[in-house]
Amino acid sequence: MNQARESIRRRKGLRKKGGDAGKKKEADALSARDLLVKMQRAARSDREQFKKHQPGLEKLKLVNEVIQALRDPDVARALLDQNVLGVLAGAAHEAGWIDVLPNGKLPSLSLRTKLLVEVAQLPVTKQVFILFLSIFLITLHYFHYE
Repeated sequence: MNQARESIRRRKGLRKKGGDAGKKKEADALSARDLLVKMQRAARSDREQFKKHQPGLEKLKLVNEVIQALRDPDVARALLDQNVLGVLAGAAHEAGWIDVLPNGKLPSLSLRTKLLVEVAQLPVTKQVFILFLSIFLITLHYFHYE
C-alpha cells in the first residue's frame, strides 16, 4: 500500500514532508546528463563498428536503461531539458540513435520501436512533435528509395 501511495505522489510531483525537492531535481539532472553522455558514446561506437563492417551493439545494450529513465517523470523532464530528443534523432554534427545508417538502412526495428513507444508517452511539446516528424520523414525517405 505504501508503494502505491509513493508512486502516486511521484506522479503528481508531491514529496514527503521534509524531502528536499531541489536536491532531487539536481540529482535527476546529473543522472540525465550522465545518461546522455552514455547515449552519445554508444551512438559513436556503433557508427565506428559499422564502418568496420561489424555489428554495433552498444545502443541495444543501453536501450533498457534509456527506457527506464524515460519512464521516470522527473528524469524524463531533465532529459528533455538537456535535449535527449536531439540525441535520439541526431543533430547536424552527430548521428542519432534512430538516424539512417551510412548504408542508407534504418537501425534495428526493436530499438526504434522501443524508443518510439516511450517517447509517445512523453508530454507533447514542440521537441516531441519535431522528433516524430523527423522519424516520419526518415522512414518515408527510406521506403521511397528502397
